[in-house]
Amino acid sequence: MGALHVFLQAFRWQDAVDIVIVAYLTYRLYLWLRYTKAFQALLGLAFLGVLYVISRRVDLVATTWLFEELWAVLVILLIILFQSDIHQALSRANPIQILLGAPPAPGAAELAAVARAIFDLAGRRIGALVVFERKDALEGHVLEGTPVGGRLTPELLGTIFYPNSPLHDGAVIVRGGGIRRAGCYLPLASDADLPASYGTRHRAGLGIAKETDAVAVIVSEERGTVGLAYDGRIGEVPSAEVLNARLQHLLTPAPLRRSPIPLLRRPFARLGTKLAVLCFVALAWYFLVYGQRVVVSIQAPVEYRNMPRRLEMVSSPTGQVSVQIEGTQTRLRFLNTGQIKAEVNLSGVPAGINTFPIAAKDLNLPPGVEVLNIDPPAVTVHLDEKIEQAVKVAPKVVGRPSRGLTLDKMNLDPDSLKVFGWASEVRRLKEIPTKPIDLNGVHAPGEMERTVPVGALPPSLKLAPGEPSIVRVRFSVVRR
Repeated sequence: MGALHVFLQAFRWQDAVDIVIVAYLTYRLYLWLRYTKAFQALLGLAFLGVLYVISRRVDLVATTWLFEELWAVLVILLIILFQSDIHQALSRANPIQILLGAPPAPGAAELAAVARAIFDLAGRRIGALVVFERKDALEGHVLEGTPVGGRLTPELLGTIFYPNSPLHDGAVIVRGGGIRRAGCYLPLASDADLPASYGTRHRAGLGIAKETDAVAVIVSEERGTVGLAYDGRIGEVPSAEVLNARLQHLLTPAPLRRSPIPLLRRPFARLGTKLAVLCFVALAWYFLVYGQRVVVSIQAPVEYRNMPRRLEMVSSPTGQVSVQIEGTQTRLRFLNTGQIKAEVNLSGVPAGINTFPIAAKDLNLPPGVEVLNIDPPAVTVHLDEKIEQAVKVAPKVVGRPSRGLTLDKMNLDPDSLKVFGWASEVRRLKEIPTKPIDLNGVHAPGEMERTVPVGALPPSLKLAPGEPSIVRVRFSVVRR
């Protein structure tokens, strides 16, 4: 229960969004690749990934090392082997095609007439290959071909596939309600498990159905049968009515219904598959984020906030602390250490020397990262205010007059000066001494006057602006 409590505390709404986005993309990838061999390879790769995670969790050193060394090689090998399937999935994920949608489909009457014409060709043992373009553009998959630009009619199809026609051996590309090109060459499917009775036309129809979302209708001139290829699959069609129904279903958008029930039920379609994908992604996310934990040390700058009014820092405080943190490799890999800092709140702090402990709550660390040690564990801040205060000037007398004479009285002008600096230093200063006033050499009584500089102040203090740096000293010497 303790681990679950820690997990729930660290779980953020961003993590939920992260899981949902990855689950959606994984589900779409499944729909695109489910009828391809690449999907089987991905299942095997996922199984190896589970073994890798388990080997790391139970500390199988050799097995973990083997997976880590071969992981990149396996991924590159799969990309090379199944590049056509990956290209197909990425093409279907093209946002421009998703926004533009599929081209307008042929009308219901046209499709019915085409279905009858196809079976008429099959009855006469005339080979044909008709490809209906949907969302995926076919330009990058079709070689050569002659532009036609005519309406899709049974008569035009019969003319193109007439045995003596120069366009007889190629494929017809249909977009919308018209024939764009004829006599085209298509990529051939290399599936080794196809029936031996399938010739070049069948392999071409299946090839274009694997690489794109196109629908291909194939007529075998040897057997007089009709095949239909779409979504990477191929199968025979028994009659013109069945072919017409399937073409209507594949090429014609489903009409919008007034009842809101289909829209409400749509999220629950293939619910088992969606839940399985969501659980798989959630488990993968958990092991990725909360997998093997590592310890690293970072230098975090100390940021002092909310400085009280009139107070300043007497000396430079601690600028950074060394923080030892623990977390998963994934969490720490994406951790922006430049944004981590220790925050010290100076609000309401009195003047003087103050000590602030640095705790984990003072570091803006993301959830899932634990603080193990902070060095130094506390910072010291000396705060004070600067004031201006009058301080008495004290003359510094050295030497003595000649024999028989003595100093009677001494006056200073000014007798006090204003000093500016840290309040604690100013209040400790009781008087400002002058430079030495030497009485040696005074041989006669009388009134005397001298100009004397002010003595040195403590390093943190100075005379206030406008204050003189010299004083006038008047004194009298009398006979004893």
